[in-house]
Formats: sequence, C-alpha cells, structure tokens
Amino acid sequence: MAFQHVANHADLYHILLKNEKSDRTLERIRKIIAQAITEFMQTKVENDPIPILFEVPIDLLAVYFSGALLSSVDWWLEQEVLYSPEEMTRMFQRLFFPGAQKILNISNADTST
Repeated sequence: MAFQHVANHADLYHILLKNEKSDRTLERIRKIIAQAITEFMQTKVENDPIPILFEVPIDLLAVYFSGALLSSVDWWLEQEVLYSPEEMTRMFQRLFFPGAQKILNISNADTST
C-alpha cells in the first residue's frame, strides 16, 4: 500500500518532494514507477491467456498512473496527512481505476479478486 508507506516515512517524503531539487527527484521517481508499471503490464500481456486490448499505449498508462499517484501523495502531504492511508487508497482507487478498467477493456467482475 503506497499511502501506508508514505505515512510511515512522511518526513522522508517531505524532504524528497518539498525541497528546491524536488522537481528532479519527482521526475526520477515518476520514471521508476512508470517503468515498473510498464514492465508489469508487458509481462501480464505476454503471459495472460486472455488477451488485454489496450486503447492507449502501455507506457502512456504507466506515466499517467505514476503522475496521478505522485500528485496524490504530494497533495496528501500538503494536507498534513488529514486522511488516513486507507482513506487515501480508497480515494485514489475511485479516481484512477474506473478509467483504467475502461482503457484496458476489463469489466468490474474481472477485478474483484
């Protein structure tokens, strides 16, 4: 759970995201997250017996996810962790996953596990 990790290390994330060099740090973190998501999705596509039809390139989905996640973390830290990690996870999932499911042509029944 990403938000739990941020909550457990809030001081570190404040330093990483809120200093004068934070733009470079954020860009590096975004690239790491996007690369991990891209590799995960490519592996899934290669090994899943049911083909996933993407309406957008995988790398665009990965960059979008990483940007949304980091922007949400940044906003949350600015709110001084007003919401619990579980609440932030639920809000992020509500914002991100309906669109991702549509782009990946996945029904709600397919993601209930």
